[in-house]
Amino acid sequence: MKKIKFDIEKDNLILSINGDILLYDDNENKQKLYNAAQNDKITKIVIDATQLQQWDSSLVAIIFELAKIALKRNIKPEKINFPVGLDRLINLALSVDR
Repeated sequence: MKKIKFDIEKDNLILSINGDILLYDDNENKQKLYNAAQNDKITKIVIDATQLQQWDSSLVAIIFELAKIALKRNIKPEKINFPVGLDRLINLALSVDR
């Protein structure tokens, strides 16, 4: 099972985060995710962290980039079972991003 997997269902981009995300470096998968998020047909982004276990700054960077894309498209990502610490870091990063 992929650690970071996404599917497109109608106009929804659904990102599932599974297991430990430590030093995640699948750049090809990340680029596919970002490209999918930029698709004009996508009107909703869902981030499901139900299966997430341990995580590090590599996950923060992925979610931060996805959130920036969503903000530019006026989409507020829906977060399911999102760790509080991860959510705070993303919000902090977005508040100081220029």
